[in-house]
Order: sequence, then structure tokens, then C-alpha cells
Amino acid sequence: MDDLQKTQLEEVSGQPVGSVQQASDLSTEKPMQELVDQVERDLLAHIYTNLQNNLLTGEAAQQLAKEFLGLLPFQDKKDLVEKLGGLGQKYVEARQTYVKLGIPLEEQQRQERLDLMRSHIQQGNLEDALAVAKGEK
Repeated sequence: MDDLQKTQLEEVSGQPVGSVQQASDLSTEKPMQELVDQVERDLLAHIYTNLQNNLLTGEAAQQLAKEFLGLLPFQDKKDLVEKLGGLGQKYVEARQTYVKLGIPLEEQQRQERLDLMRSHIQQGNLEDALAVAKGEK
């Protein structure tokens, strides 16, 4: 990738090329709109890169963008992760975005459920802990 392409990609994605985003930067504490914006930027960066490397056709890029826009708005972070994962089954660019953003969000949500279960168990509320484990709470 030459300097011009790197500059263009940095402008599109809003991030330096080659920078690695830490999972902690993607915490579920981020407002939903920030996460959606991040997903959009990251997906666009993957589309741009794959177009430049002839790994994606213009038509496929348009179809991916159209399908992504059809998923909006996301109800919550769980909905975002599920829909992005589904899109990732069809498009490698969405899969790349899912791996970068969706998996860390899922892991954080899993950890939050474990913490809540631990809290219920420490308080002697085994039924509540079980309900959290089953996804009922």
C-alpha cells in the first residue's frame, strides 16, 4: 500500500493505518451511536482496502453497503453484534469488522453476566444467578 492509499484509508476510517484498536477501547460503556459509527468506519475501511486490492467488485461493495444500511437502526449492542455476525457470514469485510469489534463486545457482555451471577451467588440469590445464566435476566 503506497502513501496515498494509506492517507486515503486513514481519512475514510478515521484511524491511522496499522493502528491496533484494543478491545478495551470498544467497551460496552461507549454510547451506542459511537459504536455504530466505529462499525461503519471499520467496515468502510475494509471495503476500501479490498476494492483497492481487487478483492471486491464495485457491485459487491454496493450490495454490502446496501445490506448493512438495511440492518440499521440497531436496537442495542447485542442486536448490533448479532446482525454484524450474520452479515459476516456472507461478506468477508463484515466478518473482519465483526472479529475486530463484535467479538470484544460479546466477551465484555459475557464478563458482565458472570459478574452479575457472582454477585447474586454471594448474596445467596441462587435463583437470580440461575436466571442470569439462562439469559432470563
